[in-house]
Amino acid sequence: MFNSVSYELMMSKLGTLPSGQWKGSVATAADLPAVGALADYAYVTATSSFWAWNPAVGTGGEWVNLQIAESDYLELDDSAKSTVNYLVVPDPAP
Repeated sequence: MFNSVSYELMMSKLGTLPSGQWKGSVATAADLPAVGALADYAYVTATSSFWAWNPAVGTGGEWVNLQIAESDYLELDDSAKSTVNYLVVPDPAP
């Protein structure tokens, strides 16, 4: 199920990119293309979040989940925080 608010917001922001960079919606991260190009993006329904191809991550690039829980984001070192523009979501209330 789509998180409609974040999906609509992200689609409006990403809508300015060339259409070839949109790789569509897939069920799981394993369904993403094996390789990508800078600024390729897709929506993964299993995580209810957008993923982007980042050539600076890993060895030669990899898909990165653009949504991260606030507590997980705070644990990243500065270089990891600057690698991707994350959509930081608040941790759920206990």
